[in-house]
Amino acid sequence: MLRFALPPRSPEPVRALQRRSAGAAAVAIITLLAACAGLLGDTGIESLNAAPLCCRTPAELALGAELNAELKVRLAPADPVFLFPSGRGYAYAFSLPAIPPPFAIELRAVASGAIQHPPTGSIGQRFVYPSLLFLDEARRPLVDLHPDELRAACPGGAGCRYTLIGRVDVPPAARFAVLHGLYERIGGNYTQLLVPRIGPPGDEYDDVYYSGASVNVLGRFTATGDVLLVLRRPPRAAAPEPAGR
Repeated sequence: MLRFALPPRSPEPVRALQRRSAGAAAVAIITLLAACAGLLGDTGIESLNAAPLCCRTPAELALGAELNAELKVRLAPADPVFLFPSGRGYAYAFSLPAIPPPFAIELRAVASGAIQHPPTGSIGQRFVYPSLLFLDEARRPLVDLHPDELRAACPGGAGCRYTLIGRVDVPPAARFAVLHGLYERIGGNYTQLLVPRIGPPGDEYDDVYYSGASVNVLGRFTATGDVLLVLRRPPRAAAPEPAGR
């Protein structure tokens, strides 16, 4: 039987192929990381600025659901863009309840995804900084109000979605309102230490508690996000005691 000895194969082509494969994998990883970094750093303000305005007056906005006890709203890029006194914003118009004043609306900005938190270099939560443009019966603007500050909370106890809570008083002449994000706060950062607490009776946050370990709530304000609106009535005054006691 004839046997032929083949010359040994040079390892160089194999090594070159391995180097090319490793290089391609590195490029793919870098591209993926860059894409993730872009998504985690996107506050949505560029898309908001590029979107066309929907209308000239708030009376042209379509009305959504009426606020009764609670109303959950998601401000999203598909919503109409209106030019508010504070700047552009995605808009959601709704009717106010037909009840006598005074009453207030509690605004709960709910965490809606991860985002970079530049001051710490960590990953924080996306929040929209809520504001309300109040309208009269003819849907003419009255005043645009937002909370001066938002308080971190964790309704439902440990493991919940972090929530930032504020409150605004409803003007007596208001019949409608338009929820939007406060333009000047987009891109701003939020940091607050959340400690275990239970609201005492009569506390304005009596249904908000947190039973977990103390934690820093890190957030960044974006153009879109979830907001829960809660109707708040002032507590009833205690009935006077009968005379002679």
